[in-house]
Amino acid sequence: MIVWTRYLYIFLVVLLALLAGHYKDLLWWFLLFVIVVFGLFKLAEEQLRRSERKTSLGDMRDSLAALDEGVIITDSKGKIEWSNQASNHYLGVRLEDYHEYDLFQLVDTQNFASYFEACRYQTPLDLVSPRKKNIRLQLHFSLLDSGSRLIFIRNITRTHKLENLRRDFVANVSHELKTPLTVIHGFLSTYADMDEGDDERWSRSLEQMLSQSRRMDGLINDLLLLSRLETVPQALDHERIDMRSFLTEMGDDALLACNYQRKLTIHCDDRVVLRGNRKELHSAFNNLIMNAIKYSEKGNSIVVSWRVDDQFAYVDVEDDGQGIETKHLSRLTERFYRVDKSRSANTGGTGLGLAIVKHVLLRHQAEIAITSTYGTGSKFSCVFPLSRVSPAKLANLTSEVSGA
Repeated sequence: MIVWTRYLYIFLVVLLALLAGHYKDLLWWFLLFVIVVFGLFKLAEEQLRRSERKTSLGDMRDSLAALDEGVIITDSKGKIEWSNQASNHYLGVRLEDYHEYDLFQLVDTQNFASYFEACRYQTPLDLVSPRKKNIRLQLHFSLLDSGSRLIFIRNITRTHKLENLRRDFVANVSHELKTPLTVIHGFLSTYADMDEGDDERWSRSLEQMLSQSRRMDGLINDLLLLSRLETVPQALDHERIDMRSFLTEMGDDALLACNYQRKLTIHCDDRVVLRGNRKELHSAFNNLIMNAIKYSEKGNSIVVSWRVDDQFAYVDVEDDGQGIETKHLSRLTERFYRVDKSRSANTGGTGLGLAIVKHVLLRHQAEIAITSTYGTGSKFSCVFPLSRVSPAKLANLTSEVSGA
């Protein structure tokens, strides 16, 4: 239709040019006729477009209606505009009167409201079905151009049960291994203290056994910590944490561990403090700082920052080390995932550090964001909601911890 309209327009322009010199009166009538015909063509073209859009939308809705997954379309305020049959099973939305529902009435939790309004939908939201408490759901949000939300609802009950079984198994095995490993490590330490170095081969073997027992002990401790973090979804014992002294203490320990062969700088917005579990947050931030030490070279710079903007609060750990290839970034927080297995073995890591960081942040309603350029450096950001921030009275300052 569009192509024929263009050809007709060109033909009429040429014809008007021919008539303009000979038939001026006829020209005006013909011009009026052209305008009317052109308008009719445009009207027909627009109706065809609308019909095609309506057909396409109808086909899409028919396809979505047949899915086993729940599908809901809401406006920017959470008012339901359309839903399929599966969403009735999961959330209790009746097809005949779905337009009367507000999604916040069906899912009445603070977690859901915060997630909906934040518009940060990279990570899906897990929750218990408000209709059937034994069903676990996972919601995937997509933000549409109009501000509407397209929501896919998956039943992950079976996956959740399997995950609980795996978690319980790891926790039980870790507890059972802890006692015999402590006994083995204790005897090895005693033998090492008694060793006078007469037999070099025996001394070297003893040192290797002691080193591996320490590594196993660290692995068991990390597994037990992960198990505890996963068991309790919310962090307990919240307190106001002065971030400058908190991060400076960890920076000092990190520099001591590398014999002051790195340069570590700390920037802090002293106008605000972070509210959370000090022990858990120390574990998370210290993991990130020690990783920056381990995976950088002598003389490299590391910058640790505490900052706040209009939406979130951030703890950033940035280095100019070797960086990480993009293909690895999405898997870094998986248990035991290693970018460079040989180097990880040399640094003595367990492969659980970033998994611990992720779960500590989840317990503080926060998340980790990772950016890296291979050969240039990496930046790990802990992103906290403003509800975790409290005002302080000091001015904004910058401090530097000396090193390298």
